[in-house]
Order: sequence, then C-alpha cells, then structure tokens
Amino acid sequence: MPVYQKQTVSLAQYIDDISGIRKVYVDTDPTKDTDGDGNVTNDADSLDSHNTSLIKQGRTIFDLEIGAFDSLFVKKIRLYAEDENGNVSSKDLTLVVYAPIPEIQSTSGSIVSGAINESLV
Repeated sequence: MPVYQKQTVSLAQYIDDISGIRKVYVDTDPTKDTDGDGNVTNDADSLDSHNTSLIKQGRTIFDLEIGAFDSLFVKKIRLYAEDENGNVSSKDLTLVVYAPIPEIQSTSGSIVSGAINESLV
C-alpha cells in the first residue's frame, strides 16, 4: 500500500463463498487485546468507530477502507470472516506501507518532472 494513498478494497473477490458471510473485519494488532475482553484473537478493530487505526469498514461488509498513512511500516494484521452460524475463519496478513518510486520523465536545469504510475489491485 503506498504511504500517501487511501484505498477501498473489496474482499468479496477473495472469498470463495460469500453467500453466508455476515461479517468481515480486521484485527490491526493480533498481539494486543484492543477490546479489553481478555481474548487477543477476537478484536474487530475495523468495525470499532473509536478505533484510531486507518483500516475501517467500508460501505459493504466486504469493503475495507485502508490508509492514507503518514509513515512507512510493515505490520502483521489478521483478517476475519464470520458466517451466519457464528463460524469464524481468519487469515494472517502482512500490511506493507511503502514509498512508491517515481518515474523521472524529463529534466530541465534544476526542474525534474515525473509521475508515479502505480496500478493498485
């Protein structure tokens, strides 16, 4: 994820069967009990309106709004999907926030022109 960019990611394309899914959420720090219930494996940080993380629920249950960030980092996060019967599946992911490399297109004296032509998926 580029440091400067905010992006909405639809997770529906990555889930094999979305028909019974009632909730999708992210734990932004799997080593910490952010909701204070004594269990580090059930924190729905992206659904918490008081969460200061830059990963939030989007318009649908499958959308995540991520960024924009103001620093570079590599961080472990955990993605959860819960079905209508309360079954929960999770996947550990690595979120990498990086500085994109600009493509220099021209130089003239002390002026350098370029672009960041980055395609995000």
